[in-house]
Amino acid sequence: MTMIYPASFKQLSKTKQKTSFAGEAEIPMSQLYLSKIACEVKGYELFLTGAVKNMAPITIAQEIFAHACAYYASSVLVGLGIDNATIQDMYNRANPINIDDHPDTPKRLAAYGLIWLLSPQIVLI
Repeated sequence: MTMIYPASFKQLSKTKQKTSFAGEAEIPMSQLYLSKIACEVKGYELFLTGAVKNMAPITIAQEIFAHACAYYASSVLVGLGIDNATIQDMYNRANPINIDDHPDTPKRLAAYGLIWLLSPQIVLI
């Protein structure tokens, strides 16, 4: 069956669909994000404003914190047992941090969670 659309119908591009129905955020890197509390505040801000709609605020915070640790304090991650390839991957995507409106890959999510759980509240550099 063929769909017939009115002449005034416009198809939305993928970019327009994402901005209309989903969300995403681009966050400039800051040493402030070496604090879990700052990351949690940013995660809630992105969630409550609708910039990121389909992720829990804590998941957003963990991703921001992990990228900040990779960017500013990679030796901390080495000490936690995170492999160099994962650290380099996070570092390469850390400035700016692009938070898409869906959770990251399972491997990255596991790394973000591990870094969050094993790191202190504030990472000092």
